[in-house]
Amino acid sequence: MTKGRHFVLGATALLISTIVALMALEYAIRWTMPVLDPSGHISFQGEGSKRPYLGVPGSVQRQIKNTGDFDVSIRFNKWGFRDDRDVSTATEADWITVGDSLSFGWGVEEKDRVTEQLEGLLGKKIFNLSVPGDLNTTNEIIHYAKTQGAEIGRLILFFSMEARLLNYDAVAKVQERSTFDGWGLSTLKHYLMANSALYFLITSIVHRSPQLKKIFIDLGLINPNMMGFPRRKFDQTVIEASARKLAEVTNGYQSVVIVCPSRGLWVDETAAEERKIHAALLSQLSKLGVEFIDTVPAFEESGRPLDSFFKNDGHWRPEGHKMLARFLAARLPK
Repeated sequence: MTKGRHFVLGATALLISTIVALMALEYAIRWTMPVLDPSGHISFQGEGSKRPYLGVPGSVQRQIKNTGDFDVSIRFNKWGFRDDRDVSTATEADWITVGDSLSFGWGVEEKDRVTEQLEGLLGKKIFNLSVPGDLNTTNEIIHYAKTQGAEIGRLILFFSMEARLLNYDAVAKVQERSTFDGWGLSTLKHYLMANSALYFLITSIVHRSPQLKKIFIDLGLINPNMMGFPRRKFDQTVIEASARKLAEVTNGYQSVVIVCPSRGLWVDETAAEERKIHAALLSQLSKLGVEFIDTVPAFEESGRPLDSFFKNDGHWRPEGHKMLARFLAARLPK
């Protein structure tokens, strides 16, 4: 037998044994540490079908961050919404909340969300139909709620400047094509996070060790938290498209748009551009007659606006939800 053949056989045996060992370790972790089992982590379904992009109806899942920022329970009702209320019973006198992951309560328990806090402060019934997604998703959610019997008269729309400011004319065209762009590092990381308990365990250990975390950041395997928001330039086309879409979604309702700021407002290298973008959107909304509440003053009142966000995540901490609820309670239409 030649040396080359010996090498190939040895390498094949090593590869097979490594794969078997990793698979055994993967299932051992799932069995001994079920909280890390990705099959029990939060997931959504229905995109591209007649049913909007919603949670798994009637399921209870976990939302856990490998950095240790949060580990919370997520319960979806029979419609796929994270809400104790039955949307089919909503009347025009009730408030309907729509939005993305911020008003969904990403990383916080349901009772700690801004909507639940508002209910207690206002004494009003508030339905929360928020799910991650852009304004096209929001439009689908509103239509879906109506088909289930909801009577929608009053609408609170949470708009994230960090995630939902888009050229919606172009977004509509892009959504007609597949969004898969090949197996890059980012795609691989998302796949492993969604499917591997072993990967989740390893990254959790790395994030809890400052020395390891620095090494992984230097290697480009981990992005620092404050690199997680877009570094963008002012674009009037994007401003106008977003404002038009907000006007379209809220048209026909007694509505108010809650403008939620980007963290870039409070980062030196992006602050000037983000403040220009933020002001331009508010101006455009005013021109279109869209009622809105700018929440920047709420975040800046304490002098430490970034304290309202998780340390390693762009969503609001429970204290951020509570602060915002107090701010909105004094400003929402009675």
